Amino acid sequence: MGQVEGARDALTALLAPEPERRIGGIVTSAGRVHQALRERRYAGSAEARSLREEIKSFTRVPAAALPA
Repeated sequence: MGQVEGARDALTALLAPEPERRIGGIVTSAGRVHQALRERRYAGSAEARSLREEIKSFTRVPAAALPA
């Protein structure tokens, strides 16, 4: 719905687990949110930039190395 703060609230629990507890589907979903936050309308948003960085850090563990 275009609300970065709402996205952060929804992702807080999702981004919390340690790498060994993450499943591929969650990493894929987080990646979709990351991609959506790259849209032009978020270009000037510090909140969107910060959330993208958090997601980028979260997804550094390759999904292939995670359980499905």
